[in-house]
Amino acid sequence: MRASRLLERAVLHSFDHPTIARVRSIAPDARAALLYTGPNLVDPLAIARTVPGIIAVHLRWHWVSRELCGAAHAEGLRVHAYGIPEPLEREVVLRLADFGVDSLSADDPGALVKLLAAEGLH
Repeated sequence: MRASRLLERAVLHSFDHPTIARVRSIAPDARAALLYTGPNLVDPLAIARTVPGIIAVHLRWHWVSRELCGAAHAEGLRVHAYGIPEPLEREVVLRLADFGVDSLSADDPGALVKLLAAEGLH
């Protein structure tokens, strides 16, 4: 990735958090995030604190809350919501934006961009 000049453009993420810790030890300049699929018995931010240099937590959309976004932002972390149901539901997207997510992903990124633009969001 470094040779292809992709490292500075990418955010590496994985469900396997020890792998992300290893990547950060090999390439401390890599931007990395921890990926979560469901509820954890512990706070996802507690796990993020154990991997130096993490810039974000990536969570399935229905586990994102206003409180989680606020706590993550207070620690300098971004929040990404993924797995938004298709077809996109305006209310879900607007609720996530209102919670304060920093980014969203969808199977149809064009539809997501169009929806956000119609609401004056980006």
